[in-house]
Amino acid sequence: MPLACAALLLALAGCGSGGSGGSGGSGGSGGSGGSVNAKGTSGPLATAPAANTTLRIGDTGSLLQTWHAASGVKLPFVAKFSNFSSQPAINEALRTGAVDVALAGDNAAIFGSLQHDDTVIVAAGRRPQDFSQLVLAPGVKLRSLSQLRGKSIAYTPGSISQLFILRALAAGGIKPDEVKFVQVPGSGATYFDAVRRGDVDVSPSNEPFTTTLLKEGGVTLVPTSWTNPCNTGLEFLIAGRRALADPAKSAAIAAYVKAYVQQLQWENSHAKQWAEDYYVHVAHLSPGDARQLARGDVPYVFPHLDSHLVAEEQSSIDLLYKAHAIPTRLDAHTLFDMRFAPVVDAAVRKAGGRFAADGS
Repeated sequence: MPLACAALLLALAGCGSGGSGGSGGSGGSGGSGGSVNAKGTSGPLATAPAANTTLRIGDTGSLLQTWHAASGVKLPFVAKFSNFSSQPAINEALRTGAVDVALAGDNAAIFGSLQHDDTVIVAAGRRPQDFSQLVLAPGVKLRSLSQLRGKSIAYTPGSISQLFILRALAAGGIKPDEVKFVQVPGSGATYFDAVRRGDVDVSPSNEPFTTTLLKEGGVTLVPTSWTNPCNTGLEFLIAGRRALADPAKSAAIAAYVKAYVQQLQWENSHAKQWAEDYYVHVAHLSPGDARQLARGDVPYVFPHLDSHLVAEEQSSIDLLYKAHAIPTRLDAHTLFDMRFAPVVDAAVRKAGGRFAADGS
């Protein structure tokens, strides 16, 4: 499998609080009136961009580009896609203005805010919750998550897998200082090389790379029934404050939020085509493996941007802070641009999608 695909799957693994965390209704801090909002994102939001507006979209492993091409959803602006190999690289690109909007996991805005205060959540999707998994090195056995105690675990501070691992440890009643974290530099592929060789006992993994690892033999998978509660399935569209402060760019971002919802809803009803277009042609899996994984990708459901989603993100912040993984306990409200709440809601209804509370 190409390294870009491996990097994609670690970058997008939504992992956080257990359960589906479905958000009921659009109350609380949802909508644009009377809510706490991310700094620098006040004022009216235009939603119809000029056709000559250029929006720079951060991608990983060509996922967003493939969604766009396969779904046929038209974009009412000039889209320029760029591939990145890691979440920190996307956050840096958002800070500098090299990228205006990007897809990331559920801690991207947390670390973007801590590093440069430049990353804001504008939309969310929630996929089935078996996406992130734990893989054991050859010869390593577990009878429960509590036996992770004392193990060496591949770990990169600031990565999406960090939250998943912390939740798995908590589920096993283990404190972070009761395991040995081994920092693994580079892209997601280096995680898999480390667990193959036995340099670490445990590594986070995602599909489709998990399928490839298991077919090679040697490594084993921690039962997904143990680790599924450690996933949220959340992925976020995040935007840079620089782009949101530009009326033309923010209008294009609003249009892209609508397109994002349409594209995910297209995938919900076209799993077979998605298997061919992405898993076979981009990830280079066999047709049989591709179809199996594509069926497991759906259905996507859509959380409201509201107080429930803010609370879920706050729980991730609190977990990181308690584990001394971040120096400051952020207020999750400041990570959301609630002007996009009605944009998301209208897009989901128009596309015939399901809100997360209905699809949990």
